[in-house]
Amino acid sequence: MNKFKHLIVVCSILLLAACGEAEYEYSNIPCRLHFDNATHNNPALASAMNALSPGIFARVKITGVNPRYFEFSTNQGLTEKSIFYALDDKYDPLLGIKNGLIVGFSNLDNPAVFYAYDAQCPNCSDAQAAIMPDRSLSMTTDGHATCGYCHRSYNMNNRGMIDKGDNGKSLIRYRAGTTGPYGVLNVN
Repeated sequence: MNKFKHLIVVCSILLLAACGEAEYEYSNIPCRLHFDNATHNNPALASAMNALSPGIFARVKITGVNPRYFEFSTNQGLTEKSIFYALDDKYDPLLGIKNGLIVGFSNLDNPAVFYAYDAQCPNCSDAQAAIMPDRSLSMTTDGHATCGYCHRSYNMNNRGMIDKGDNGKSLIRYRAGTTGPYGVLNVN
């Protein structure tokens, strides 16, 4: 009986230790997007949602007033818009800190991991600020996101970690999933 209690204590400690950093892996900043690419047929987003094309990332933002559009720009130079349908409004999209996300599959993981990052520099942005300047990241073809203000470079293929510049926080990451290039994108 004593061995059984010892086993339970050891298993409990291991389970608690395993949860250590996982709770901080994803942001608690409000973000939600449900986009059905089977309906929209957006090739820019499809390229970023293709696990067979890792390393392609797409910036997602909403533009316009009436009508509104989803705008997708890839780190490979492709930009496409999709009109905002009434069904899209039903899901009430909220795209991170300042209306921008970056999504795509990493080219460093096997199998490829799908990431969704906030498009704002995490070291120059304050999600709690009432008025915040735009610190949008620019993307390079090799999967890096760079801040024009602090000049940090983040590797989007490597969990958004800083690979050039001063130490600081990694990219803000959201939970995300896709059912394929012309399937559904969910970010929350």
